[in-house]
Amino acid sequence: MVCAEGFTNLIWALGCWGHTPPTAWLQQYCRCVVPQLPHMTAQGLAIVAVGLAELNHVPPQQLTTYLLLLFHKQLTAATPSQAACFLWALPRLLLQLTHSQAAAAAAAGGGEGAEGDNSAGLLLQQQQQQQQQQQQQQQQGGAGAAGSPAGGWLQQHCFLLQDNADVILQGMDKLPYTELVDAASGFADLGFFPGVQWMDAHESNLNRHLDQLTTIQINLVKHAYLRLEQQQQLQQRLLPPEQLALLQQQQRAAAAAGMQQQATAAAGEAWRSRVSYVQLAQAAAAAAAATAADLMGLDAASLGDGVSAADAASQHDNYSSSSSANRRLQPYEVNSNSNSNSRDSSSMQQRGRGRGRGRGRGRGRGRGAAAAAGAGWDDEFSDDYAASVPGFPGYSNGRVQSPDDGGLSVNESPRELPQLPRKPRAARIRLQKIREAEAEQQQQQQQQQQQQQGELQQQSQQQRRRPQQGQQRGTQQQRWRGPQPGGMDDFDD
Repeated sequence: MVCAEGFTNLIWALGCWGHTPPTAWLQQYCRCVVPQLPHMTAQGLAIVAVGLAELNHVPPQQLTTYLLLLFHKQLTAATPSQAACFLWALPRLLLQLTHSQAAAAAAAGGGEGAEGDNSAGLLLQQQQQQQQQQQQQQQQGGAGAAGSPAGGWLQQHCFLLQDNADVILQGMDKLPYTELVDAASGFADLGFFPGVQWMDAHESNLNRHLDQLTTIQINLVKHAYLRLEQQQQLQQRLLPPEQLALLQQQQRAAAAAGMQQQATAAAGEAWRSRVSYVQLAQAAAAAAAATAADLMGLDAASLGDGVSAADAASQHDNYSSSSSANRRLQPYEVNSNSNSNSRDSSSMQQRGRGRGRGRGRGRGRGRGAAAAAGAGWDDEFSDDYAASVPGFPGYSNGRVQSPDDGGLSVNESPRELPQLPRKPRAARIRLQKIREAEAEQQQQQQQQQQQQQGELQQQSQQQRRRPQQGQQRGTQQQRWRGPQPGGMDDFDD
């Protein structure tokens, strides 16, 4: 019997070789790997998710949700790199052609080079065409962004996605540029806005690596920023009326006191609290109850107990209670008791390097056929394996908190108030690059000035030492008078 490490090494090797097995083989792999998933570390779960995504295989929705729940249970021991890799794979396991379409658009829009102002023109046109469709879907019942998972699934698991975003935020300054691109692309494909603080940190860290990014990667980031900023506006519209009124009061009070930064950031902070997410999840669950299609196969009939919004909220509360209350502001520390082995760690590092270089070149081709071939065994997966795996699919072992229990209440001051951008981030990339070049030039000038001052100091010190050396030589000559007159004659006599 193959152990958990064997499953991770197998899927990793196939992805590195670029060899895609038949669909039947991948389906059998998913069936056999389910009992081993609870025994895997966060590193192993990330390797399985990334491997399936690299092989362009769309497993059943139940399996993807199971991977997300298990990864969240070990999130305290996961590294930001593992969280970013898992996040990149998650939408590709849920969607069929989202990433391949975005990659093709990025490749088509990047013909003029990385410095071209019109490099993302095609993406901007497509985004404007999709904006009206997204707004209509959001007003009709919270169906989520176009091309993203259904609103019911997304709102049920928004707790877990936000916790994943917080782990990435804590170590974002140490992530390579390839994983920064992966994280933004993953959230954009999911249709989930990770927060203003996360976006500001991502933009700041990505601008440090702009010279290393390819044209396709820059266009992918621009496309992701456009989608995330639009999703931010849609999510803010879902806030309850009383909370919107409170935000308006805070904004007016901050503006009257002259605190423009706090006033402009008030609308982008309170929605990130758990209070808002619980209310969003309850509203989405009520809307999704009218149609089984919004649940994407996660209804109670196919999964027994089901994975409800309350279960996701309970798991989020368990994770929050086990970590620091201010974990978003704490530096990330890797748990030394993790069971991940060196082989898994090295494989994930190699995976991250290779995946970022070839991003956007036909990734996701042929996924429609694979998804259609794999859609028929959802019931078989649920019947044969869901009941035999301990803890699958429910994770309601903790108490369910009410919307007013825990987290950041509407009466508390926000954790941090970052300033909202005046221009879209997609249009600020080149401006920020110019600013970085100017800052680097100023730093070089300061270094040259310091070097010149150091040389002047050395010259002045040398000039001071020269008269002192002359005085020392004069004293030495005075001390040495030679032999006394008649000294040797007296000795001979």
